[in-house]
Amino acid sequence: MLPRIFRNALVTTALVVANVVVYLFEVAYPGAVLGALGERGQDVAAGQYYRLLTAAFVHLPPPLVYHIVSNMVWLAIMGPVLERELGRVRFLTVYLLSALGGSALSYLLLDPSVVGIGASGAVFGVFGGIASIARRVRISPRRSEEHTSELQSHHD
Repeated sequence: MLPRIFRNALVTTALVVANVVVYLFEVAYPGAVLGALGERGQDVAAGQYYRLLTAAFVHLPPPLVYHIVSNMVWLAIMGPVLERELGRVRFLTVYLLSALGGSALSYLLLDPSVVGIGASGAVFGVFGGIASIARRVRISPRRSEEHTSELQSHHD
């Protein structure tokens, strides 16, 4: 049985599972997954464009588990919120385009021999999607603070 947060978030669940499975392959075959799927600028320049997307499923190898843990925790927290608001297809589109954008930026800014990896670009895209929806319905941090102060002053 899935945890409650994932029950109606099939795409989020699938993305977390896919990332964890790739990570388990990284643990089982050190270096092989990174070499095959990581976004190395020189490989992308040679026509291996798939790396711009696959790099989002590769994370720093053990013992640096914080990389995958932090990305998957944030995806597990924020993904279901955006998936519920956008629907499965649009959510997946935002996630994958954000992953692609993050890798493209990495490709443009990093030395061609450096390997870019991680779901951070995709997770930041999820944050951006939530911020966009919050703006559309006129929820802002400032208004939240004002509302909280009002509540506190009435409570005192």
